[in-house]
Amino acid sequence: MACHKGVSGMLFDVAVWRVWSSAAQGFVSMPETVLIDAPNAFTAVEQAMRSGGLRFAGHVAAAAHDRSIVYRVYGVKLARWGGVETAQQASGHQASLGA
Repeated sequence: MACHKGVSGMLFDVAVWRVWSSAAQGFVSMPETVLIDAPNAFTAVEQAMRSGGLRFAGHVAAAAHDRSIVYRVYGVKLARWGGVETAQQASGHQASLGA
């Protein structure tokens, strides 16, 4: 994946794993990585997945370039018309991540 720049001014390193299984299953895909300029981590995740042609990802991590924000989600599904539909946060709580 490449660098996608916008006008928001906050850079995020985003890694997208298509497959992220439990330790018992023992399979994790190699991540696709991209540098995204976005106003927040949610938008960075969405832009990274859309640029890679993905509607679903097993795990996604987004970190602000200055490391002030680190965000991780599991089971990310993009909504049809923009925004992230639902995601399982690393803490195990469900989050609705509309744009």
